[in-house]
Amino acid sequence: LAAIQDLGMLSMTSNFDNEVEILRSRTLIKKVVNDMGLYIDMEESNALGFNPPLYKNSPVNVFITPEEADRLVAPVELRMRYTKEGQLTVRAEYKIDKEGDEETMEQGFDRLPAILPTPVGVFSFTGMDSIPELEGGEIELVAHVHTPTSTAEAYGKELSVTPSSKTTTIAKVSLRNTVR
Repeated sequence: LAAIQDLGMLSMTSNFDNEVEILRSRTLIKKVVNDMGLYIDMEESNALGFNPPLYKNSPVNVFITPEEADRLVAPVELRMRYTKEGQLTVRAEYKIDKEGDEETMEQGFDRLPAILPTPVGVFSFTGMDSIPELEGGEIELVAHVHTPTSTAEAYGKELSVTPSSKTTTIAKVSLRNTVR
């Protein structure tokens, strides 16, 4: 009887180990990165050098499809100036190939939503429904677009999945993510 029970525990432990590996899989992490748009970082530009991240509080939302973002050879930087009147100026810096020089494109929009086609992909800009009061009537923003694959790899390195104790099948999931 004890041998049969041991087999059951072994099976449960093995299943739990499989579940832990699934939680740490690159495929699942990349799906989360794509679904949540984590491959696009949005910050408020600050003259003092530290750009505070805006997360979901940005007055402008930037989007490029994960498929187009995965074809980037280098991160794209989008510097934006957004006014309380809803006007947006975008300066895009990107590379078309790894060895090539960085190229720049600048475009102004009278209102949002707006679309900026570039040689590396099509970027769309939408305004948020609730815009915080802009000091001085405008805000300077910086967005960095990375490949979802490289973003998923970075999150995977900082992800920890462990059992909460030796006798349980509850996983403790933690992510170490710092703003530098």
